[in-house]
Amino acid sequence: MGCVIIFVMYNIPPETTVTTPTPQPPVEPVKPNNPKLLLTSLIVLEIITLSVAGYFEYQYSQLKKQISDNQVVPTSTPTATVQPINTSPSPQTDNQQLLKHDSKFITFNYPKSLYEWSFGRGVNLEYFQINSVNSDNQMSQNRVSIVFDIHVPQYKPQQTLEEMRQAITQYQKDYPEQHYVMSNRKIDGIDALVIESTADNVPSSEIAYTKKVWIRKNNVVYEIDFIVVGESIAKRDALKTQYSPIFEDILTSVKLKYVDPAEVERLGNHPD
Repeated sequence: MGCVIIFVMYNIPPETTVTTPTPQPPVEPVKPNNPKLLLTSLIVLEIITLSVAGYFEYQYSQLKKQISDNQVVPTSTPTATVQPINTSPSPQTDNQQLLKHDSKFITFNYPKSLYEWSFGRGVNLEYFQINSVNSDNQMSQNRVSIVFDIHVPQYKPQQTLEEMRQAITQYQKDYPEQHYVMSNRKIDGIDALVIESTADNVPSSEIAYTKKVWIRKNNVVYEIDFIVVGESIAKRDALKTQYSPIFEDILTSVKLKYVDPAEVERLGNHPD
């Protein structure tokens, strides 16, 4: 039914056109072409407009990206430059300021922050101390002393490292409350005996740790003692941890001088 209606409507216009005697203006045939031309012009103009707009939008996006990139680079560059800078003090600062002890029997370096006390040689060939406190505070409950006691053999001229080891072992048997740990090392290329002892269950003024380094060269005995005293076990152990590397640096720098045996004998007789 729909198809018949379409057919009838399609055939009606030709009949109307033929029977109508109304004359057409001479310009009517050209009139239907004007809208197409106008539409084409508008389409071309719109294409041009869109192309120009797209070009400027692309240029703007590129410029915006470049500005964004330029803003990121300056912020990241200073960060990379500043990050490696380490403003913390160097742990070697103290060791860079060294003093040198140079005597007839021994030479070594020690930090400027320590104090050297000299008591004269007394009955020894040489005796002095390097301390964490000055001589005015020598009775301080918290102190570290590095004692250099240089003398002739105390027991007999033939005393050796092994004889000293045996003497310490026997002493520990006689006094079992004393606990010693013995080990070997070298000082200036010479064999040395290390003797360590720790006192805990004692009065507060005697809470100490001692490390004795015993060396013999020619007819001279060198005893270098590292003594740490603290008002408590915790304080003593803290001082020990702090100063042990310094003591090790001092031992590493030690040089034992050669002294003529006749000079040693003369000094051992304690002349005025």
